[in-house]
Amino acid sequence: SWPRSVAYVDGTADPHWTRAFAKSGKVSRVGRVMPCMTRVAIHSGQGVPLLIETHSGAASLKRRLLPMLRRLDEAIGPEAAVGRLTIVDAEVGTAGMIWTMHSQTDMGFVTVLKGAVAKGATINNEGPWHPYRERDEVRDVEVYLRGINAPDEGIRLRGVQMRRDGGRRPQTTLFATNVDPADLTPTGVASMYLSRWPKQEQRFRTARNGGGMNRSHGYGGEYVTHVALEDKQERARRSVERATTSHHQAADTRKELAEGLRQTSAKVRRKALKLADSDVRAKARKIAVRERADEKLQT
Repeated sequence: SWPRSVAYVDGTADPHWTRAFAKSGKVSRVGRVMPCMTRVAIHSGQGVPLLIETHSGAASLKRRLLPMLRRLDEAIGPEAAVGRLTIVDAEVGTAGMIWTMHSQTDMGFVTVLKGAVAKGATINNEGPWHPYRERDEVRDVEVYLRGINAPDEGIRLRGVQMRRDGGRRPQTTLFATNVDPADLTPTGVASMYLSRWPKQEQRFRTARNGGGMNRSHGYGGEYVTHVALEDKQERARRSVERATTSHHQAADTRKELAEGLRQTSAKVRRKALKLADSDVRAKARKIAVRERADEKLQT
């Protein structure tokens, strides 16, 4: 029956199209740094978020994690935190942040170590591998971390490694947690963290598609049209029209050639019509390409 509840904490940045000055941040969805709104949310796995904050520009999950958990406890009462497991993205998977969560709170957490943090981690006391899902394996390890805002002697905590053999690029994922193995097995640690995608990331996507997160609470003013996108859409429509006109002209030219070359030799007539047919097919392919580009921009 453990844990009684699971909380997923993460943030997502969405474009903020405006002509006025606005704070900017990296928006992964469009692959650019631009004015944006960042929402930090706590999900329980189902339904709407339990708590959500909207920030102008980029917002650090490291700074907002503990204050938001305190706000959640104030809203729903401390009894609701009994047996709660907090799943947090890799942004907080640093020695300093892990030490803060472990030393300043009583919460159980699971996160993942990536990049320089994972490379700098020392792994000891490897346990046996256990089968997980269809092609993966997991095992318990001890992780030793050192870093900024952590004790000088470093910190030791439980880790779970997950690997997949037989792939072209063998890769090992390293989870970090402070939950005792008696309460959460290695397969449970991996499953809890990987449940972030269907139970939180998918919630962000669903909310953008009509659940209300396409608008930002707390920021008023008139609706600003995305002018650059409208310009691209208009150019794409004109491009389709030009390609269609060019195709009609090529077809008319081919028809005129067929009529005008009746008195010429068969060899000359076939060669001319072959070139005309090739031009008509090329113009038809160009229409298809430009219609696909236009449809992509419209959606």
